[in-house]
Amino acid sequence: SLQDIKLPRGVLAVAIFRENKVVIPGGSTVFAINDKIIFMGLAESIRKVENRFKPDRKKHANIVIVGGGNVGHVLAKSLSNFGSVKIRLLENSYKRCQFLAESLPEKVMILHTNGADPEVLRSQHVQNCDCFVTLTGSDERNFFVSMYAKNLGVKRIITRAHSIDNIDFFEAMGIDVALSSQLNAIQSVDHAITDKGVDIFTFFEKGKAEIREIVAPAKFPPTKLMDMRLPEGVVIAAIRRGGRTIVPHGGDKIKGKDRLRVFCTLDSGEALTIYLENFMKTAKG
Repeated sequence: SLQDIKLPRGVLAVAIFRENKVVIPGGSTVFAINDKIIFMGLAESIRKVENRFKPDRKKHANIVIVGGGNVGHVLAKSLSNFGSVKIRLLENSYKRCQFLAESLPEKVMILHTNGADPEVLRSQHVQNCDCFVTLTGSDERNFFVSMYAKNLGVKRIITRAHSIDNIDFFEAMGIDVALSSQLNAIQSVDHAITDKGVDIFTFFEKGKAEIREIVAPAKFPPTKLMDMRLPEGVVIAAIRRGGRTIVPHGGDKIKGKDRLRVFCTLDSGEALTIYLENFMKTAKG
């Protein structure tokens, strides 16, 4: 159970994806085989959790990215900020490779080659990498490359699915994580129109859950988290106050103007905003 794990301070288990359901865990929640668990917290605390679940984790991660388009470029650049990663980016266009070589740090190895070619994958010994990411412009190509990598013995595979309908199929066929940029784009636009003042950071499991930031009302009375009956499906995972980030526990207080980083199921995000406003009115009364 979650309470038996005794997570380090500074990290929370905010959700479990189990089959087609999103479970917001409590202390008595029992983890099961094949559960996907989402942890949120401070970097140092997250590393402790990683070491607990996978104590033999390598100090230096070896990552292969197939496809150097906009998403591949952004991903490689972001990962290069971590000192413990080795990144190979396979791109078929020579002109694009030139751009990538000029704009990415030297630690990112740019290879002008066809990452969808099985012979190339074998020659690159991708079975030895820690994470294999396919980001080409074709779902069919992404699926083929991912399945071939799986057949070679790659441990973890992340694949881009341009069509939302392919996400479940990809994961059912053994791909660890299938991501849809189309879904994120649609929902980001939708929230920008309907939910001004609320920042949406990312979506999970085809939009069944999300991380958003909500600002507490300016005159919100300082209140301990344990004294608030939060809507079902909502976890306040972090509080930004001034320059500090607090991963809250029951005794921590929510104060006016706090920026709350919230994990919530898709149908509960609005409920927290309404709850905070009503709670403030009730406290005044």
